[in-house]
Amino acid sequence: MTPLTSSLRLIFLFILALLLLVLFYVGIYTPQEKVIHQTKSEVGRIQIQMDALEKEKQSLRQESLKQPPQKPIPQDMLSALPDKLDTATLLSDWTLQGKKYGIELLRFKPLLERSLGPVIELPIDITLSGTFHEILSFLKELETLSPKSKISNLEMTQPEEKEGKMVISTHIRLLTYAKSGDAS
Repeated sequence: MTPLTSSLRLIFLFILALLLLVLFYVGIYTPQEKVIHQTKSEVGRIQIQMDALEKEKQSLRQESLKQPPQKPIPQDMLSALPDKLDTATLLSDWTLQGKKYGIELLRFKPLLERSLGPVIELPIDITLSGTFHEILSFLKELETLSPKSKISNLEMTQPEEKEGKMVISTHIRLLTYAKSGDAS
């Protein structure tokens, strides 16, 4: 081997190593840079969304603290309220009353109770199935039952014929009330 061929080999190996280094950078390192950049921009967008949600949470918290001043509840009304709400008894009573009118109770879901000073409010979502007149009779019966309930929301579906009757499905949010522990 002559010194010229060994120098050419060395130059060739150097060029080959340089080419491998460029291929490594273009093929492996550069795509990772793109992924890192995309991830950073996505993290930035998520952070902006989280900040907006945090501000909304704080404003909702402030709104909930700004409840209107409560009027005192007359003592006779307060004494008519039960000491506590028993959802199992409510479900049983309302199911029996519904059956009396031909109503099928499809859903009974108590929601989070809310303290209103000397009174506790318990929203309950119920879904009924029956004719319009059956549902109306059931709702009139609810007026007379204890604990007192108030309809907060009522939605009815289009009537469908079932077993020769026009049946509607009704979703109701009932608000029931009881004395709170600090009621006197």
